[in-house]
Amino acid sequence: MYTIDSASGRLTSLAAGGPVAYIVHADTIADTGAVYVVSLTDTTGGGKFFFSVLGTVITHVGGSVRAANYRRSNDKLAFRLSGTHPSGVSLQTIQITLPDSVIATGSYPIDYLSPSEAGNLLPSSPAFCAPPRPWALWTSQSPSIIALSRPVGTIGLTQMVPISNGMAISGWFTYTAQRTDLYTDPLGVLAIRGSFVAPLVTDRTTCK
Repeated sequence: MYTIDSASGRLTSLAAGGPVAYIVHADTIADTGAVYVVSLTDTTGGGKFFFSVLGTVITHVGGSVRAANYRRSNDKLAFRLSGTHPSGVSLQTIQITLPDSVIATGSYPIDYLSPSEAGNLLPSSPAFCAPPRPWALWTSQSPSIIALSRPVGTIGLTQMVPISNGMAISGWFTYTAQRTDLYTDPLGVLAIRGSFVAPLVTDRTTCK
């Protein structure tokens, strides 16, 4: 399914499949993970993403993810990556919003979003329809937690491949986020990082 360069640690995919578990060692410390190779042929289905949250919350999960270059309030296009991890009563979401559309691979900065700018975080809110800067969030349904990005994070797009009705994109993200219920407390800082393969569509309808 994949090969690994033992000197650099670089993975090269060979065929879709997985997850294939592995164990990594660093001196006396060991951890586990998995490799999942995804090949998208159209935009009708969702992609896959996996992420970790570290801090006062610790979680290592995955789920489905989609991306869109969508119409913002000034009729230009913005970019949004949206992923969800449903598990029983627990629902976790990751959203990364860039003020401009994504048309090429590369690294894009993630900045902060304050609670006053976030508002109600509905899809029609100014944070989505007129994003003031690149921002991201992580939310949990049970327990109820909202964490808004702090500077400076990054979302990296490593591949963009044409598929039916759009593009398939792959990449990674890493950013810090501050829990809104502990917004002035250093203990409310969360470290969030993950990787994804997602369908990317263009949506020129009303911002939503």
